[in-house]
Amino acid sequence: MIGRRAGWPADRMLVALDIDGTVLHESGVVSDGVAEEVARLVREGHEVMLATGRSVASTLPVLDQLGIAPEYCVCSNGAITVRRDASAPMGYRREYVETFDPTSVLTTVRAHLLDARYAVEDETGFYRYTGSSRRARSGSRRST
Repeated sequence: MIGRRAGWPADRMLVALDIDGTVLHESGVVSDGVAEEVARLVREGHEVMLATGRSVASTLPVLDQLGIAPEYCVCSNGAITVRRDASAPMGYRREYVETFDPTSVLTTVRAHLLDARYAVEDETGFYRYTGSSRRARSGSRRST
Protein backbone atom coordinates (compact mmCIF):
# COMPACT_ATOMS: atom_id res chain seq x y z
CA MET A 1 0.00 0.00 0.00
CA ILE A 2 1.30 3.46 -0.87
CA GLY A 3 0.65 6.20 1.64
CA ARG A 4 -0.43 9.60 0.36
CA ARG A 5 0.25 12.95 1.96
CA ALA A 6 -2.83 15.11 2.38
CA GLY A 7 -3.07 17.50 -0.54
CA TRP A 8 -0.57 15.54 -2.67
CA PRO A 9 -2.14 14.79 -6.07
CA ALA A 10 -2.79 11.07 -6.61
CA ASP A 11 -1.07 11.14 -10.01
CA ARG A 12 2.10 12.87 -8.76
CA MET A 13 5.15 10.78 -7.81
CA LEU A 14 8.23 11.43 -5.73
CA VAL A 15 11.24 10.04 -7.59
CA ALA A 16 14.40 9.73 -5.48
CA LEU A 17 17.60 9.09 -7.40
CA ASP A 18 21.05 8.06 -6.23
CA ILE A 19 23.95 9.94 -7.81
CA ASP A 20 27.06 7.81 -8.30
CA GLY A 21 26.54 5.10 -10.89
CA THR A 22 22.88 6.04 -11.31
CA VAL A 23 22.60 9.69 -12.35
CA LEU A 24 26.32 10.26 -13.01
CA HIS A 25 28.75 8.12 -14.94
CA GLU A 26 32.13 7.46 -13.33
CA SER A 27 33.42 10.42 -15.33
CA GLY A 28 31.00 12.73 -13.48
CA VAL A 29 28.88 13.31 -16.56
CA VAL A 30 25.09 13.11 -16.71
CA SER A 31 24.11 11.22 -19.86
CA ASP A 32 21.69 12.80 -22.30
CA GLY A 33 19.23 9.98 -21.63
CA VAL A 34 19.20 10.58 -17.87
CA ALA A 35 18.87 14.35 -18.32
CA GLU A 36 15.97 13.87 -20.75
CA GLU A 37 14.10 11.50 -18.43
CA VAL A 38 14.56 13.75 -15.40
CA ALA A 39 13.29 16.71 -17.44
CA ARG A 40 10.31 14.65 -18.66
CA LEU A 41 9.36 13.67 -15.10
CA VAL A 42 9.56 17.28 -13.93
CA ARG A 43 7.48 18.48 -16.92
CA GLU A 44 4.85 15.88 -16.01
CA GLY A 45 4.64 17.39 -12.51
CA HIS A 46 6.58 14.79 -10.54
CA GLU A 47 9.05 15.72 -7.80
CA VAL A 48 12.57 14.46 -8.61
CA MET A 49 15.06 14.57 -5.76
CA LEU A 50 18.43 13.09 -4.87
CA ALA A 51 19.11 10.61 -2.07
CA THR A 52 22.81 9.87 -1.80
CA GLY A 53 25.78 9.03 0.35
CA ARG A 54 27.44 12.22 -0.85
CA SER A 55 27.88 15.27 1.34
CA VAL A 56 25.65 18.30 0.88
CA ALA A 57 28.48 20.23 -0.81
CA SER A 58 28.97 17.54 -3.45
CA THR A 59 25.23 16.89 -3.93
CA LEU A 60 24.01 20.41 -4.70
CA PRO A 61 26.09 20.82 -7.91
CA VAL A 62 24.41 17.69 -9.28
CA LEU A 63 21.02 19.38 -8.85
CA ASP A 64 22.35 22.14 -11.09
CA GLN A 65 23.59 19.62 -13.66
CA LEU A 66 20.11 18.05 -13.74
CA GLY A 67 18.36 21.41 -13.77
CA ILE A 68 16.15 20.56 -10.79
CA ALA A 69 15.39 22.27 -7.48
CA PRO A 70 13.48 19.75 -5.37
CA GLU A 71 11.98 20.65 -2.00
CA TYR A 72 14.31 18.19 -0.23
CA CYS A 73 17.55 16.25 -0.76
CA VAL A 74 18.83 13.43 1.40
CA CYS A 75 22.61 13.45 1.82
CA SER A 76 25.33 11.63 3.75
CA ASN A 77 23.47 8.30 3.60
CA GLY A 78 20.45 9.80 5.33
CA ALA A 79 22.32 11.64 8.07
CA ILE A 80 21.51 15.05 6.57
CA THR A 81 18.31 16.21 4.89
CA VAL A 82 18.30 19.66 3.33
CA ARG A 83 15.28 21.72 2.37
CA ARG A 84 15.09 24.33 -0.38
CA ASP A 85 15.37 27.83 1.06
CA ALA A 86 15.97 30.80 -1.23
CA SER A 87 17.46 32.79 1.66
CA ALA A 88 20.11 30.14 2.43
CA PRO A 89 23.61 30.75 1.00
CA MET A 90 23.53 27.68 -1.28
CA GLY A 91 19.75 27.66 -1.77
CA TYR A 92 19.19 24.87 0.77
CA ARG A 93 19.25 24.72 4.56
CA ARG A 94 19.76 21.75 6.85
CA GLU A 95 16.35 20.45 7.87
CA TYR A 96 17.49 17.31 9.69
CA VAL A 97 20.93 16.27 10.94
CA GLU A 98 21.66 12.94 12.60
CA THR A 99 24.94 12.92 14.49
CA PHE A 100 26.77 10.21 16.40
CA ASP A 101 30.12 9.64 18.04
CA PRO A 102 32.11 7.29 15.75
CA THR A 103 34.82 6.59 18.34
CA SER A 104 33.77 3.03 19.21
CA VAL A 105 33.39 2.01 15.55
CA LEU A 106 36.70 3.51 14.53
CA THR A 107 38.48 1.98 17.54
CA THR A 108 37.11 -1.46 16.67
CA VAL A 109 37.96 -1.21 12.98
CA ARG A 110 41.40 0.24 13.61
CA ALA A 111 42.35 -2.78 15.74
CA HIS A 112 42.00 -4.90 12.57
CA LEU A 113 43.27 -2.44 9.95
CA LEU A 114 46.35 -0.95 11.54
CA ASP A 115 47.66 0.86 8.44
CA ALA A 116 44.32 2.21 7.23
CA ARG A 117 43.43 5.89 7.14
CA TYR A 118 39.98 7.17 8.03
CA ALA A 119 37.88 10.20 7.30
CA VAL A 120 34.68 11.19 9.07
CA GLU A 121 32.39 13.96 7.89
CA ASP A 122 30.97 16.09 10.68
CA GLU A 123 27.56 17.78 10.66
CA THR A 124 29.00 21.02 9.26
CA GLY A 125 30.47 19.36 6.18
CA PHE A 126 34.07 19.09 7.33
CA TYR A 127 36.06 15.89 7.03
CA ARG A 128 38.33 14.87 9.87
CA TYR A 129 41.23 12.69 8.80
CA THR A 130 43.35 10.29 10.81
CA GLY A 131 46.94 11.33 11.28
CA SER A 132 46.17 15.03 11.13
CA SER A 133 44.35 17.76 12.98
CA ARG A 134 43.66 19.52 9.65
CA ARG A 135 40.12 19.65 8.42
CA ALA A 136 38.88 19.90 4.84
CA ARG A 137 35.55 21.14 3.56
CA SER A 138 33.36 18.38 2.17
CA GLY A 139 34.04 17.75 -1.49
CA SER A 140 37.71 18.60 -1.07
CA ARG A 141 40.31 16.14 -2.30
CA ARG A 142 42.82 17.02 0.42
CA SER A 143 44.27 14.01 2.19
CA THR A 144 46.86 13.65 4.89
